[in-house]
Amino acid sequence: MSLLETKIKNFFCSTSNFRLTFVFNLLLQSLVILDALCCLVDIILLLWFIFLFKRERLDRKTLLKIDYVILPFLFIFFSFITSLINMKINFPLNFLFDLGMIVYSGACFFMFYGMQADYSKESFQKETTKIFKLIAFANTLFVFISLVLILIKKQIVIEGNLFGNAFKYIIGVHKVFSAQRFTGIYENPNILAFCSVVSLIFIHMLVIKKEFFKNITKSKRIFLLVVFVSLNFLALILSDSRASFLLLTVYFILNFFNKYSSLNESATLKQKLLNFFIFIFGAAFSVFVLVFLRQGLQENVANIISNISSIFGFNNDLKDLTFGRIDYNIIDGNGRIELLKKALEIFKKNPIFGVGPASAEYFGPINLRNGLSLCNFHNGYVSVLVSSGLLGFLPFFAFLCIITFSLVRSLLNSLGKRNLGIFPGCVCAVFSYFVYALYEKTILSEINIMSVFMWLILGYACAYEKFCLKSGK
Repeated sequence: MSLLETKIKNFFCSTSNFRLTFVFNLLLQSLVILDALCCLVDIILLLWFIFLFKRERLDRKTLLKIDYVILPFLFIFFSFITSLINMKINFPLNFLFDLGMIVYSGACFFMFYGMQADYSKESFQKETTKIFKLIAFANTLFVFISLVLILIKKQIVIEGNLFGNAFKYIIGVHKVFSAQRFTGIYENPNILAFCSVVSLIFIHMLVIKKEFFKNITKSKRIFLLVVFVSLNFLALILSDSRASFLLLTVYFILNFFNKYSSLNESATLKQKLLNFFIFIFGAAFSVFVLVFLRQGLQENVANIISNISSIFGFNNDLKDLTFGRIDYNIIDGNGRIELLKKALEIFKKNPIFGVGPASAEYFGPINLRNGLSLCNFHNGYVSVLVSSGLLGFLPFFAFLCIITFSLVRSLLNSLGKRNLGIFPGCVCAVFSYFVYALYEKTILSEINIMSVFMWLILGYACAYEKFCLKSGK
């Protein structure tokens, strides 16, 4: 076997390379024009997962190293039964989509969460550094390109026909009803906002690991840190995604709590109370600042962008540029209450086995008000419940509860006792995502960056817990 063949074989036999490639492809899939191509790559990547599952999990018998592995197997088994029951609906497209989602669920459970079966401490450090840098740096570049394009033109429309299928892409500012939301080169504002929050979280992880441009001077490193954080935070604000803003806010508060709340046994009662009040005051003040910044930036950045564009003499249409949603109804979440009612109606049609991830739209009207679609319940847990029924949802929910309890117990038992590295940040990101999933179609609803992020960060948290905290390394 030649050296090149050996390198290719080693690449495709690496679960770490699979995770790195999968996540980066989903990031690219979030961009306009690239989405269709990356969806085709998804199929190749799922076939790669099947190869790795047989080689690394079955043949090498590492499957039993994954904690609570019986629960994911039960979820996948009942999901398959659901697909068989609903096979006649739009056969074969829906059935093939359901099978694809089952394979994707297997990748999430056995390659992302299941990464705990692969690691040594050294390989863990290398993979986390690679993936944090790749996603954070690439997404910051995409955000920068998006901001430059909006200076040139408020909205760039690319449309045409490919193999008989019409397509239309909107770059810049996406206007829906009375809302103007920054989309940039991403598919939609929600994905832009989510990717920006992921970048901020990964940048924070790199700072903890001391891997954020570690080979340059401190002053340059601080400057780049400010630039990276500012670009991603600005993109989050202008995209006007309340769910992603909540994700970042909860992540910030939990990290603040971890830093200023002394929960170890050696702390005195006075110190515990002092730290608790510091946390309460700091969290309330931070939330106020974040909300104030959000409102202030949305009101003023449009004018700044318009002025900068005029200075450079670009032929633009930014005079009426604004950001935000005028008619947003916070009481019903801009139609989310209506979606949950529809989800309940569909759930009642088959509460035991569910209707499958591809068949929800066949049980009710497709389009609701404000452009919402029935197949998107904007709630990750409800999506799993309606799609998989009680038989699938119960082992899935039990899995999340057990993992949550295990991570919290490990974190509380370890505070103040050792250098925990990125473990607290990973746990905070997992819990923040659990809150975020109440407002978006996530977890196992679609093959996208919004879904796989949870499994990636959950895998890192559980792997760190297993090989560093429990093993005492």
